Amino acid sequence: MGSLLAATTHAPAMSAILVFETTRSYDVVIASMPACVISAVIAHVIRHRSVYSEALGLEADPSFTPQPPG
Repeated sequence: MGSLLAATTHAPAMSAILVFETTRSYDVVIASMPACVISAVIAHVIRHRSVYSEALGLEADPSFTPQPPG
């Protein structure tokens, strides 16, 4: 569960925290954190944009800075 979430969102730390919140077990978090990091790295290599970037239509441009409204 955590690895899939980390891969789709490109956020391994958030995925590990969510795993802890659902299981309340530090042992599971320690075991799942490397899997979350590895899956996020592999997903980033395959596709540079996360599911959130896809939904917003953002480009994978490191110089992209959002403009304030108005």
